[in-house]
Amino acid sequence: MSTDRRHLKSLLLCAVLQVLPLDRYREILAPYFRLGSHVGVVQLQEVIVGASCAYAFFARHYGDLHSHVRAARRLKDTDAAHLFGQIAAVVAHCHESGIVLRDLKLRKFIFKDPEK
Repeated sequence: MSTDRRHLKSLLLCAVLQVLPLDRYREILAPYFRLGSHVGVVQLQEVIVGASCAYAFFARHYGDLHSHVRAARRLKDTDAAHLFGQIAAVVAHCHESGIVLRDLKLRKFIFKDPEK
């Protein structure tokens, strides 16, 4: 197996793939390029540009906040306050980087750690 194929296989095993239209992938990924590293923001690992589309690989995630809240049914105040603090920190980081988040939904907040 070639080095390129091994690299692609390792990406597919540990990352989330998003297929993007070739003519818009730069526009779609621009916020990730603008953001500096932050513990609360999923990292773009690699972009591979093909003949007809671009493939963006993001770090693996472990579910979203909407599913977590629905499964828990109720959150303790301390847990909710902790999650809210993380959300507020991520939104503040985005705003400091010149990125305005307009459509905040629980589904858009994902867990980077299996322990939530």
